[in-house]
Amino acid sequence: MKSVSHLRSEKEALMKKVFTAFIILLVLLGANYLGSTPSNKLLHFMEEKISWDDLKLINLKIEQDSKNHKILSLSPRNIDSTLLTLDFENKKSPGNLDSSNYFRGKQSARFNGKSDLIEIPRGKSSLFLEPEIREPFYISIFVNPSSQSGSAILLNKSIFRSGQEFGFRLSLEQSKLELWIDRMIQTESGILLSTKLNSQHSIPPRKWSHIILEFAPAKNLILLYINGLETARYDGLAIAKDRVTGFSFHPDDTTPLYLGRNFYGNMDELLIASGTPNASHLFAEYMEVDLNLDSKFVSQALGIGLSPVYKTDISHAYLSKFSMDSKLPKNSIVEVWFRSSLSPFGAYESEYKKGLAWRRLKENELDSICNSETVKSESSNPCFTYYQWKFVLRSDPDGFNSPSVSNFKYKVNHNLPPKKITGLKFNEGASNLDEPKICMSWVASEEENVWNGGGYILYYGFKENEVAGTIHYHNANNRKKELLPNAEKLNLKDEAKSTRVSIISSCVDNGILLKNAESIEPEKNLPFLRPGITTYFWVSATNSFWSENGPGKDQISPKSKPISVTIPTKGQ
Repeated sequence: MKSVSHLRSEKEALMKKVFTAFIILLVLLGANYLGSTPSNKLLHFMEEKISWDDLKLINLKIEQDSKNHKILSLSPRNIDSTLLTLDFENKKSPGNLDSSNYFRGKQSARFNGKSDLIEIPRGKSSLFLEPEIREPFYISIFVNPSSQSGSAILLNKSIFRSGQEFGFRLSLEQSKLELWIDRMIQTESGILLSTKLNSQHSIPPRKWSHIILEFAPAKNLILLYINGLETARYDGLAIAKDRVTGFSFHPDDTTPLYLGRNFYGNMDELLIASGTPNASHLFAEYMEVDLNLDSKFVSQALGIGLSPVYKTDISHAYLSKFSMDSKLPKNSIVEVWFRSSLSPFGAYESEYKKGLAWRRLKENELDSICNSETVKSESSNPCFTYYQWKFVLRSDPDGFNSPSVSNFKYKVNHNLPPKKITGLKFNEGASNLDEPKICMSWVASEEENVWNGGGYILYYGFKENEVAGTIHYHNANNRKKELLPNAEKLNLKDEAKSTRVSIISSCVDNGILLKNAESIEPEKNLPFLRPGITTYFWVSATNSFWSENGPGKDQISPKSKPISVTIPTKGQ
């Protein structure tokens, strides 16, 4: 059995451990609360996140990754004259979809011989429904054969009537392209002509090649391109001595467009469009650099995302930093721009109005702090209530790769209004109710931007919840004294001790009320203190951002609890 003294020692040791733990807890709390400077207590940090759905997008798109995160990236180049497109990106796309080998996007169509033939119904493109095709059109497709052996039909739309074939067929014979045009060429003489184009350029195996078939009736031409190079042509005037007027399918032809008969390999990005093809535009998914040889002007289209104009909960906020996740292919661009103001502005308002110039920001680069000094700057004032973001994206110069942005976050610091004033009380010894003169005092604010550039507002009224007038007080060195030329001055600093005063004292009489009524526009025709009437008083603190009617009008504390003073009658 343990002795009494031994038990007492164990109890004392346990008490020491508890006391030590309590001291550690106080230290930790002190680090968060007791050790904060007054200026730190005046800041409120808010981390915000932009929703891409809020943006107005120009040449940009929003998509989701495998984790359902929204990503901002460039929109693919738009072909305005598209008659049919098949990119195999949809889960319902025809054929065997292959996500391991594709030219663009995330998947292509995989062909393994006869069984993988793809049929595109005639009604999918208005081109196949035209009795006569007078305008130019083209067919573009990317192919990746798995081997060089054998023969395959890449594209085929034809019909047999009376032992004759009508339509076209693009074949791959021992790695060489053959384009058959059967009784499809209309001429001035009324004869339907046929032709065959043979390319001498090989289509290499296990490599993507771009094929374009161009039909240009006004030029009397049919052209075959491989990777942007013309490899074969039909010239109606030179070959048949007959002008081409158009192209046509047989009126009984209701057959589909077939892809990949006996073909082994992959196909991607089928496009049928009217007009003249631009091989570089079709090859590059995004807008590449454009050099105008006549003007010597170089340009490249940008993607732009413009946010709405956001409003902070409290005026005189400032941006401290931002961060984002981004993918930046070589020589592509992602830029983040920002503009702000203490006054409202429109989302599409010109930057030349109200000094709303955009600023390009760098990630994790701290902005200037909004305080009583930086707010004076007209050219680079970091303080704001309204703000807007702009995102600029550009592909690599060849237009092959798009940058992307996700998870954009930023931190806004708010300068909080002063805290509610406490300790307001009637100072009977200094007052003289017969004059009448009413004196009072309150606990001075400890907040730096109150005693250094701020002040107080004393409210009075004749009902407990109704203000009749106000008296403005400012520090003798308040930078805003021009706004309130005859406001009452307070010495908020004890010059003898170089310390802030802890108690503010002030007296009010009808002379002070008259001075406020004559000099401060909102306070004209103030009611005066009168015998036999109870007067209520409240006080609020203002900081260095406060203004009577400007953007800082919210930088004021709530009114204190009221006090009441009854002025005695004169006996009549």
